[in-house]
Formats: sequence, structure tokens, C-alpha cells
Amino acid sequence: MVIISAGVIMNVILAFVLYVLLFLIGFNSPPAVVGYVASGSPAMQGGLQVGDRIQTINGSKQEDYTKIAMNVALLRDDEQAVFVVQRPEHPEPLTLKIRPVRTQASYNMPAIGIMPGLSLESGLGKVRSEQRFISPEIDALPPGSRIVAINGIEVSPTEYYKLDRAIQQYDGKPIRLTIRHSDQSVHEYLLTPDLQFSAFGDDALSVAGMRPRVRIKSVIQDSPAYKTGIKPGDVVEQLSIVETADALRPVNAEDFVRWIGEAAKAGHRVRLHLLRNGQSLDPVDVKPNNTIGVGVGYESERAVVGELIDHSSATESGVHIGDQIIRVNHQPVQSWFDVIRLMRSATSQTISVTVLRGNETVDLSFDLSEAEFSQLQELRYTHSLPLAQLIEPRRTTNPILAGKWGIEETKQSIFQVYLTLQRLIQGTVPLKNLSGPIGILSAGSSAADRGIDYLLWFTAMISANLAVVNFLPIPIVDGGLFLFLVLEKLTGRPPSPRLQNAAQFFGLALLGSLFLFVTYHDILRIFG
Repeated sequence: MVIISAGVIMNVILAFVLYVLLFLIGFNSPPAVVGYVASGSPAMQGGLQVGDRIQTINGSKQEDYTKIAMNVALLRDDEQAVFVVQRPEHPEPLTLKIRPVRTQASYNMPAIGIMPGLSLESGLGKVRSEQRFISPEIDALPPGSRIVAINGIEVSPTEYYKLDRAIQQYDGKPIRLTIRHSDQSVHEYLLTPDLQFSAFGDDALSVAGMRPRVRIKSVIQDSPAYKTGIKPGDVVEQLSIVETADALRPVNAEDFVRWIGEAAKAGHRVRLHLLRNGQSLDPVDVKPNNTIGVGVGYESERAVVGELIDHSSATESGVHIGDQIIRVNHQPVQSWFDVIRLMRSATSQTISVTVLRGNETVDLSFDLSEAEFSQLQELRYTHSLPLAQLIEPRRTTNPILAGKWGIEETKQSIFQVYLTLQRLIQGTVPLKNLSGPIGILSAGSSAADRGIDYLLWFTAMISANLAVVNFLPIPIVDGGLFLFLVLEKLTGRPPSPRLQNAAQFFGLALLGSLFLFVTYHDILRIFG
């Protein structure tokens, strides 16, 4: 039993040693700070805000962001989880109750709709020198620069939440950013937020059933799109496949990306019908190379209807694609931000809207449903600034403290594996989300790209995982052999050779089948 246990024990010891070494050299990890909250997500409904630092989830301490996604995915989605958070400029911790929800985007695992924190420093570095993106936002924040003031108020690099707050409170006046460059020169940039219609889950957000036209936000230099003359700011009226004549009109951002990806796989060309400064351009044919090299968003400066949602108040009121909204509740509007602001502040869910259709003005009446009115309140604004991820090195020179942290991390890593197995048995974690050698190699390569600290962290986590997996009571692994020894101790004799051979064959078949299954899904995730 001692000999059989040695490998598993060494896996645990190796994980502990690697964690201690990691904390002595420093783990440059993202802190447990929220940098993004999806519209309509459980996080938004539960009251979580950008800038909140998650201290505990159901009593489990969250030292950094590396485990939050996993800890959330392992929550039960039929009950509320208790989050204790520290909010900036709020003296006392807050207790929030959030119920996770499964979505296709989260691989059918529980999720709450958040992402790690951002800093106010440029995220552009040497890696971007090989792939030059062209957009006003990227040009405004070159490598080595950072935002030092928002609307004249000084901010530190860690106060991203203040930028998000200014964006969400946007009232039509551009947000004035003061940016300091690496050479200490300073310039100002007027930021107009982006409209965000991607919601948590599978439902698309809209403004009373209307969505703006899709617009090119950025272009990669020397990409297929760049070589055909496509520029940031171009509005996409129609996308079609040249070889099949299939056409996408109206265009939304999600289908735009999906169609181009499918065309690239099939080796087809796409034809784009574009508007530039309100004028139609000649259609351009582009041969995708995985992508065509553009980033897409939504037009916000002109309230032109680009897409309508079926059975919405907009379609029932008689809105047409191409209509430009010029008044809401008898007040003039220019941008979609004006439309959203006036609809949000309306005292009634019956709203009068005037549109310009060609050279004719048409008065319409909207009767917003409860769901549409709720969506208006949940709509969030975003931005395209190339900001860096917020990093807080977790490091100590005290070996005793490093050992304490190492013990805690090793315990958590082992506990997470057992909890994952429990969720697999319960069916709350799909089996297809497991990874095999190919997935581990891919994840390890990504960790190594981020630095020696992430490689150490990943290796320690894998070692702790192996300790648990190798000690499962499955024939052919250490846990199965240990079980045979326990039976021998209890019965006074070893199991018969026939039983041992049958068990070994069963274990081999089980692990071989599992290996093929996880390898297949690894290939689909990475190369599909």
C-alpha cells in the first residue's frame, strides 16, 4: 500500500512545492476584480458591478481570478450562490446572491456573465507590431500610454471602474480622456461609447425590437479587407457568398462573423455592400483567410434601423429597415444614445416615435412590452479601447507564508477535482468539457506563452489533478490496485487471477474509451 501510494503522494508534494516556488518568484495573476458585466446576466441581476472585488463565493476565499470561472462553473445552477464583494468607495463588504445560468457560450456549464478586470494602461505591445490594427481607438492608445484623467478628473491605472461608470452614464457628450504617452507627452481623446447588443445567453438585445446597422470598427493592416479598401466606419448593408449567391440582409454582428467563418472553411469569397459617409460604394469581393481582418460593431451616430426583431413593438408599429429615427416623445434625436436615453426615461410604455423614410416623415406609436422595457434598462455601453488586463502580482519573500499559500492552493486544486467529478456524476458538468492530452498540451502552451509563472501554476494544477485521478478506484490505475490490496487485507487472500484480469481489462477499456472521447472533443474545440 505504501509503494502504491508513493506516486500519488509525490504528485501532491510536487504540486505543493511548485505553488511555493510560484509565490516566492511571484504570480502575475489577475485579481478577483470584475471588469465586465454582461447585459441581462445573473451578475447584473444580482447586483454585481464593474470594479467589485470578489472576496468569497459560498465562503470559499478568492485570492485571484484564475479559479473564479471554475468555481462558478462548479456551482449548482438550481440555487443561489452567496458572493461577498468589496466595492470601490464603499467601506463595508456587500453580500450578493446570484443564481448561475447555463448557456451555449459557457459550454452548457453554470456561468454568471463576468470577465476579469482591466487597467487604464494600453494593452498594445510587441505582439501587435506584427499585426497592425487600424481604428481611432487603437491609434489613441499606443503602446506605453495610459489614461491619466477622465473628464478632467485624475485617475490611477487601477481605477478602470471609473471609466466604465462614465461610459454607462453617457448622455451624448463625448467622454474626455487625458492620455499620457511613453515619452510623457499628453493629449486628449474624445471617446464615444459603443452600443452593446450581445446579451448573456442566447437572446439578442434590442431597442424595442430595433438594432442599428453593422459598422466596421477596425481593420488589420495587410488583411484581405485592408487590401480591398475597406475602412473603419464603413456601414455594412449586405453580405453575400459569391459562389452560392446566398445573401445576408439585414446584417447583424453575430451572423456577419459566422458567415465569414463558414465561407473561409468552404473556400468561398464574400461580397460586401458598404456605405461610407452615407454614400453607397461599389460592392467588394473578399477572399477570407480564416477571417477577412475586421472588427465589427454597431453604428451609433445616426439612429438608422438596420435590423428588426420579429413580433416586437417596432414591427407592430410599422417601422421599416432603413428608417431613421428623428424624434422620440416629440423630442429631437440624432444618435441611438438619444433614442435609448429618452425611451428609458419615458413615464409610460407607450412611446411616440417619428421616423424619416426617404423624404417623408412618419409618426408611429410604440407599445413596449415589459420585456422590452426591461431590456432598455439592461442595455450597457462598451468601448473599443485596447486596454491591458489588470494584474496584481501575488508574491512573498516569507517562505512560511509561501508554504501556507501553497497548502491552501494544493487543497483547493484537489478539492476542485473531486467537486468536478461529483458534478459529472450529477450531470451538471457535461462530460464533453473534459480535456485529454491534446487539450492539456494546448492549455500548457498557452500558459507557457504567458510566462514562467503561469507555466508553474499550470503544472502545479495538473500535478494535483493527477494525484486525484490516479487514486480513483478504477482498475489499472493506482487507486484500483490500492483497492485490491484493501480487499486482500480484509479477506486474507488476494482476488483471484481471473477477477484481476477481468478488472484490468475493464479498466483498460474504460480509460481507452475515455481517452478517445476527450481527444475527439479536444480536436473539435481547438481545430473545429
